[in-house]
Amino acid sequence: MKREHLYYSIIGVGLMVIVGIIIWSVLPEPTEPLATPEVLTQQLNSDAPTDQKVKAAQDFIRHGEAARTEVRAALVNHQSHEPEVVAPLVQATMKNRDHRSMPTLLDLLEHEDPQVRGRAGAAIQKILGADFGYRANASEAERAKIIALIKQDYQNSTARINEFYKDQRE
Repeated sequence: MKREHLYYSIIGVGLMVIVGIIIWSVLPEPTEPLATPEVLTQQLNSDAPTDQKVKAAQDFIRHGEAARTEVRAALVNHQSHEPEVVAPLVQATMKNRDHRSMPTLLDLLEHEDPQVRGRAGAAIQKILGADFGYRANASEAERAKIIALIKQDYQNSTARINEFYKDQRE
């Protein structure tokens, strides 16, 4: 009788350890507090080192739709940022499906950095819901043909895009 209680106790403790390990592995890692979009904008426009600006741009992705306006404004000024900063800004635009950023995204299809071009192409694909076959590493001539096609499609469908995204907050 005593042995059965001992066995059950060992099994119970073992199960509790297993459940604890499973819960511990599933719980998200604690994250540092997220700065407000206004603070992130100040960091982007400051003389901070590039790695801090990249982190601020990546934090915009975590903010999601709450930072849509700030991301759009930062993306419009993409010439003043390094490509490492512009790429996460484009990713934040893609996550938010910010159709108002389309003119800037179309410009970024011709950016010098292939990572920025690729993310701009992916964002346009997600916003418009169509794959035009744009490849960031294609030759300039091939990219120019596809960019012209994308711009034409965007011009033809602007009214439908605005109607589709009409419920999108500013």
